[in-house]
Amino acid sequence: MTPTQTTVQNPTAVSNLTPVQTTVQNPAAVSNLTPVQTIVQNPAAVSNLTPTQTTVQNPATVSGLTTTQTTVQNSTAVSGLPVQTIIPIVQNPTEVSNVTPTQTTVQNSTIVPATVSTESPPTVSIGQMPAVPAAEAPNLATIPTRELATPIAPSQPLTTNPLFSPNSQQQNEISSSLQQGNSPAPPPIEVSALPPNFGTMIFPAEERFTSEFVNYLNLPPTRTIVTIEETQNTLRTVAQSTGVKPAIVYIRFVPKGSPIDRADSSSSILRVEQQIPASEELELVVITPEGAPLRARIPQTDRAVVMSAVQRFRNELTNPVKRHTHSYLPLAQQLYRWMVEPIEIELQARGIQNLSFISDAWLRSIPMAALHDGKGFLVERYSVGSMPSLSLTDTTAANFKNTQVLAMGASEFADMSPLPAVKIEVPAIAPQEWPGKSFLNEDFTLANLKAQRQGQAFGMIHLATHADFRSGSPSQSFIQLWDTKLRLDQLRQMGWHSPQVELLVLSACRTAVGDREAELGFGGLAVQAGVKSAVATLWYISDEGSLGLMAEFYAQLRTAPIKAEALRQAQLALLRQEVRIEGGMLRTSSRSLPLPPELANTDIQNFSHPYYWSAFRMIGNPW
Repeated sequence: MTPTQTTVQNPTAVSNLTPVQTTVQNPAAVSNLTPVQTIVQNPAAVSNLTPTQTTVQNPATVSGLTTTQTTVQNSTAVSGLPVQTIIPIVQNPTEVSNVTPTQTTVQNSTIVPATVSTESPPTVSIGQMPAVPAAEAPNLATIPTRELATPIAPSQPLTTNPLFSPNSQQQNEISSSLQQGNSPAPPPIEVSALPPNFGTMIFPAEERFTSEFVNYLNLPPTRTIVTIEETQNTLRTVAQSTGVKPAIVYIRFVPKGSPIDRADSSSSILRVEQQIPASEELELVVITPEGAPLRARIPQTDRAVVMSAVQRFRNELTNPVKRHTHSYLPLAQQLYRWMVEPIEIELQARGIQNLSFISDAWLRSIPMAALHDGKGFLVERYSVGSMPSLSLTDTTAANFKNTQVLAMGASEFADMSPLPAVKIEVPAIAPQEWPGKSFLNEDFTLANLKAQRQGQAFGMIHLATHADFRSGSPSQSFIQLWDTKLRLDQLRQMGWHSPQVELLVLSACRTAVGDREAELGFGGLAVQAGVKSAVATLWYISDEGSLGLMAEFYAQLRTAPIKAEALRQAQLALLRQEVRIEGGMLRTSSRSLPLPPELANTDIQNFSHPYYWSAFRMIGNPW
């Protein structure tokens, strides 16, 4: 084997290749091709190769290729094709032979790697993938998870979580979903560095998102919008003080084909379209402590297409009928390809460990931790959080030394479902795990919440109760206390900004899916409450699952370098079944807690499905 930058996946045998820029995926047999720049991935046997950047995925046999950039999908047999022929949608051929086409792609693998190119000025070259040694072909439906390291090098070995070994029916289900969801390979994704003069300018997404939250939450309009240079300075300070390298990732829709952003010489502010144009595509902008900020445009990502994928992804995660399936996986991988894959090589090269997403409307309720690259979940590689905007976030370092927790909650409600595990959760946090006070049910009143906070400067406030982020004005969203609803527009009056509350935790809330105003309320929770950070859930999860994650989170918070890492470790503990139900007890990584009688006969044994752990979101300052 004499390959150059070649990846080989899942063929039974691949031999005698001299390929040129060809992608071949999932045929039963592909023969007589001679492609160049092909990636051949995970064969049982790979021999006599002399390829350069070649992609051949999941064929039973691939041999003797003579093709150049051709699209062949879904045919039983395709032969005798002329040069520069595009066959629009032909997938899963049983046999493809005697082909001499140009621009050909044969598709249908678990993941179609994004082709990444660069442009000036200045150019960041991330298009060259390292060679991947031959490996045993993985089961299509198996969901592997990573052994962690921070950061992870691209070539670091990964391991498989034995929990995720679906039966044949589940394998067929995932295979069918992947086949139905595939489309012809999109154009290459261009990743380029922003021009140097952007550093002193205000990035338009930062300005626009700040304005959206200020208007919705009725915040004082006198807000200083940070520049890209100031953003990098903040990230450098965080890296130096915590030892964790963070990155800000903006995800927004931009008019298709529009230039990078235009600078207005009169105000030095980059302008962006405010209306929703007829044709859009996703744009990622990444800012790291060091190195030029990066921009990537993602082809074929119209708003309607992306929003549909987001909606279906959440539906698959939260559907109770599918709690023991992996039906979410195709969509988790598709969203990953759009929102992470184009920038991941640079994230790894720069040693990034923490990602804070600042997202456009209708993208703020995506459970980013559950995005999947075919090898593992995003949370296995990075701690993840969201910000309304950096300009609205208090980025000063957290200090939990001598911090006490005010933990309050309700297990019974007049017109809402009971939360019996709250009776265990609240005292398990304070005073058992952290010093502080706890109050339940009749003592969980608005008057007592105010009185306790005024009498003692609790640095953390934990509220184990229902909360709802709804469409409409902030007054429509609320946190349910024992005696009343604490509305979102009332949070500022609680005085949690003086003295400063470091962390507010809501362990049982939900956000309306696909609703811009509900997302603004959820995403603006920390700034509206006057706290540095908040942890809340995107949807209601099981009472047992919330108890397990919260118990683990507060234990991890004692030693984690940043708050987002504590949440990440708690999520991983659920994923890996380190937190589970066993013998009528909730087992965490460090202790066991009794379940209340109401949950003694629960049929839930583990919380490894992302429904249980990916709903939890770090909002605001993740450090």
